[in-house]
Amino acid sequence: MESDTQSAKKRKRPRRKKHNYKKNKMLQEGENKLESPEQVKPDETDVMQKSDPVHPAVTEETRSRLSSKKNKKKQVKPDDTDVMEISDPAPPDVEKETGTKSSRKKRKKKQLKPEGSSPSKKSKLGNGVVDKNLEDDDDDDAFENVVVHSKKSKLKRSQSNASVNGFEDGVETESVKSKKSMTKEFKGGDGDGGAKKRKTSQKSGKLSKKEQNASKASKSSKSEVKSDKKPKEQKKVFDFDTPEKFLASLIAPMSVERFVAEYWEKKPLFIQRRDKVYSETYKTLFSRKILEGILLQRNIKFVENINVCRFDGEKKESLNMEGRATKKKIKNLMDKDKATVQFHQPQCFQDELWRINEHLESFFHSLVGANVYMTPQDSQGLAPHYDDVDVFILQLEGRKHWQLHKPPTKLPRDYSQDLDQSTIGKPTHDITLKPGDLLYFPRGTIHYAMTPADSPSHSTHVTISTYQRSSWGDLLSLALPDILQDALDSDVAFRKGLPPTYVGGDEDQIATHRSQLKQLVQSLTDHVESQDQTAANEMMCDFTANRLPPYSKDGKVGEPKGEMPTEKSKVRLTFPDHTYVTKIERKSLEELEDEDEEPESENGEENGDDNEEEEEEEEEEEEEEVSRLEIQDGSYLEHVDTDQDEEEEDDDDDEPSEIYVYHSVKNTRDDHMMSSESKQCHGLRCPIDNLATMIQLQEAKGQWISVSDLEGTEDTQLLISLWSEGLLEVK
Repeated sequence: MESDTQSAKKRKRPRRKKHNYKKNKMLQEGENKLESPEQVKPDETDVMQKSDPVHPAVTEETRSRLSSKKNKKKQVKPDDTDVMEISDPAPPDVEKETGTKSSRKKRKKKQLKPEGSSPSKKSKLGNGVVDKNLEDDDDDDAFENVVVHSKKSKLKRSQSNASVNGFEDGVETESVKSKKSMTKEFKGGDGDGGAKKRKTSQKSGKLSKKEQNASKASKSSKSEVKSDKKPKEQKKVFDFDTPEKFLASLIAPMSVERFVAEYWEKKPLFIQRRDKVYSETYKTLFSRKILEGILLQRNIKFVENINVCRFDGEKKESLNMEGRATKKKIKNLMDKDKATVQFHQPQCFQDELWRINEHLESFFHSLVGANVYMTPQDSQGLAPHYDDVDVFILQLEGRKHWQLHKPPTKLPRDYSQDLDQSTIGKPTHDITLKPGDLLYFPRGTIHYAMTPADSPSHSTHVTISTYQRSSWGDLLSLALPDILQDALDSDVAFRKGLPPTYVGGDEDQIATHRSQLKQLVQSLTDHVESQDQTAANEMMCDFTANRLPPYSKDGKVGEPKGEMPTEKSKVRLTFPDHTYVTKIERKSLEELEDEDEEPESENGEENGDDNEEEEEEEEEEEEEEVSRLEIQDGSYLEHVDTDQDEEEEDDDDDEPSEIYVYHSVKNTRDDHMMSSESKQCHGLRCPIDNLATMIQLQEAKGQWISVSDLEGTEDTQLLISLWSEGLLEVK
């Protein structure tokens, strides 16, 4: 029993033997001379059947020759172990030798029609021209069905067809070779000869109308074959459709659910990729060439924008200069001094990193910064240390060898100084990153890296960091003062005096009253619900004021889109991931209005009128800033009913009276994560009646909604205010 590949070799387009018409004609003439006219009927001379008796006058030699032909025909029938997928025409040497020219022509025509066969070289259409009978055939099926195989080898053939692109372990399979050979015959028979002949005949005008139509059919068939073999579109590495989809594409092939459950804030994750698409995409994020372009166009300063250092194995050395960092200075520092260049916050200069960080900020609801590190071959820039942020490291150029060590403190709130390598123990991870690879590790992980001497070039990687001061402890530090104040106001147990022996007493006396203190602390949980939202809003406001603005190719963000909304319009939030709504209680509003007022100085008369004027000017500027940035007074606030009776105000002190619509649309990326100054949050101050409308717009997540379907929009002033602020899109 032969294997599939061996059978394929033997079945590769068998050469057809020509009929010996001359010999057959002589045989027929000899037989006709011996036959009598009465015994032979004209309609029985075309085809000889098995049941036809041989004339007794036929010689023994002729009879033996005919019987041998019949026996030979019986021998070519396949046995039970071999099956032919399609019925190929039998070779001429096993056909019946008898019959007229018309019957042989019929059989010859049938030989040209089986599915999957190529046109005959003697076809009237010429070499390389596809027969119309083949135009509707499926090429792949025709190629697959050429191979003759055994019943037992069907499983092997199906496994062979499942191999990627017809290759197994780098070796081209026989079925693919058979396909290639048939493709050659299908397209032109003898290479380019047929095509050249057609071109020559077309120029001379000798092609008939039928041949021209057939030629057109051939070209259309060839174009269809070519269209099937078009290369697939190059897959995109990053999916910016939503923040969730982007994170999934960043850590692919791992799912976000598994990443959060098993790795986030727990242990490092190394994703090794050998896909050229990743390495090519990563190179476009940042490179030494891009840095040199930024140095030529922008005023980049040492220390502020760029840090240059070197670690010799024992101590770190700063190689920063004064003033502007130029292309020539950085080149000398890297090439001659083997220094590492740390470029701060590249998202302020590079659009694609702006887009990446902006999507991660929308997912984590925490600020996301970045640093680019460039290290020459056989060099190290930083000493072992740990940071107070979770990091994603993307390798862009060259190779980088990393060593990670167990954190001395899990999830620390502060970064460390340089650590002595002899005190950090053995590494838990020893990794070499190549272009396209990604490495994640949580804050507190001790790490250091160097560029190997055998790296093909200098190493470039970008470190994307997040979750700085975004812990439960940071939330409690904001919430606990308000929680305690609420407890003092509402629970007499917190207002009772301390025992005399608690203050100034010894350890035993204090220990006797400690249980009472624990009980009071536990009772603070009863006051969390009224104050935790306030602390969360404060963190949200700080995040919104300092985060990146929405990504835009042209940089135009915050401009009204569409015409002014009406009752017949459809609307949606332009940037739902950058818009937040919160309720504000009347008490909080009063505190907001009074927080900028300062008490009069006791020595005001001695300081003179100049100090008073300066204080008044500062107060006016602060009030304008609050109105412009934090409250956004404008025309819409004219609809807020501020003329209320004192009794109504007293009754509604504990109820939310207004809402704030915070947004980051008017933020700038030029100083993202670079400024230490506090920023005010942009937003709109609206009546509480508009809360339901804002919730509807947020829950739609960018989907269009008819104005008539929104609750509480009898007055379209809210929509007009959102539209003019650049928060609402109208159509």
